[in-house]
Amino acid sequence: MSSRVVDDVVECDDIGTGHPVLLVHGVAFGPSAFSRTAEALEPFARVLVVHRRGYGRSAARPGGGRPEDHASDLLDLVDRMGIERVNGLGVSGGATILAAFAMAYPERCGAIVLHEPALGPLAPGVHALCERLARSVAAAPSPSAGADLVASALAGSETWGWLGTAGRAEARRSAAMVRQETELQARFAPSAAELSAMRGTTLVASIGSRSGGERREAAGVLVRIAGAATVLVPGAGNQPHLENPLGLATLIRSQVAAPV
Repeated sequence: MSSRVVDDVVECDDIGTGHPVLLVHGVAFGPSAFSRTAEALEPFARVLVVHRRGYGRSAARPGGGRPEDHASDLLDLVDRMGIERVNGLGVSGGATILAAFAMAYPERCGAIVLHEPALGPLAPGVHALCERLARSVAAAPSPSAGADLVASALAGSETWGWLGTAGRAEARRSAAMVRQETELQARFAPSAAELSAMRGTTLVASIGSRSGGERREAAGVLVRIAGAATVLVPGAGNQPHLENPLGLATLIRSQVAAPV
């Protein structure tokens, strides 16, 4: 991938040509998790793989770290790149951030795919999962141990196992941010009125075929309140860019790699 430095906080990989598509990674798994999906999309779109604050080449910032703060980072990114409206995909915690962006700035959004975001108490199953994970991370003996715990919980033991040493090391490098984000994701609590602000956006709620009922419940909230359509990602759970990266690229091509 070629790199474009946006500023000293938020950077991105900028590859391909065509209509811009943001790829927003979640908690623990950084921008490199999108490598195979981005490469598959390169012939069809301009792919912008965001390095969120505290991940990849982007610096951490004192304070902040709420999904709303990261949404502001996305706005700064598209402003600096001269993009008026953008399509995008967010995965897990990245979907929470992309949802915060779409709620705050719906006029800047084209087609948006949210893969299994946290939606606060409106989706109580996922909210309870986030709260349990935050408590476990807070009790972990070290930030690195907490990062391992988050990554293995989100990806599942099988995916976490075959990622190997390099994949696990990436999660640990962002351990301080992982610990902070896990707590703040659990506190994210949009209202129904805030979610309904996304109704003007072409919105897709994607679900992994291996994901549990709480993830389907959250997608149902997006359908009822925000007018989303739903799509199933085969052979995947909460981390489709790791579990089925080419299938995810196909989904993005069909849903968001188009004019805005």
